[in-house]
Amino acid sequence: RRSARPRAAAGEADDDPYRASVQLPLSDRFTLVYTCTRCDTRNAISVSRLAWNEGVVIGKCMGCPARHMLADNTGLCDETNSTQFSNAIQDALSRGEDVGRLGAGDAAALAAAGVELLPGGNVSLVPRAGE
Repeated sequence: RRSARPRAAAGEADDDPYRASVQLPLSDRFTLVYTCTRCDTRNAISVSRLAWNEGVVIGKCMGCPARHMLADNTGLCDETNSTQFSNAIQDALSRGEDVGRLGAGDAAALAAAGVELLPGGNVSLVPRAGE
């Protein structure tokens, strides 16, 4: 019978032979759906996780000539970090806006958001009433 012992603290090695962990790999890319604040057009883009977390992501609106800064982890547009902008999701949350994160298994929620999951993991925006 195995005796209980406390878990290893963060950064400490856990040499417990009865303990296992698995880290599942994330996809290198994800799809980001956003609405243009100028023309109210919904847009979907494929985003590299590396660019999202460490670089710059700019989205081109499909309904007008606007370009949207979606992520800037380099300080490219704010060298002094006065706005503390890192990505559009954090920015929207800080303003109290609703932000959803849906996975491929959330078919009903994707349909309600007007997003159709295509074979191969791509998405298509389904026109909503008035679009």
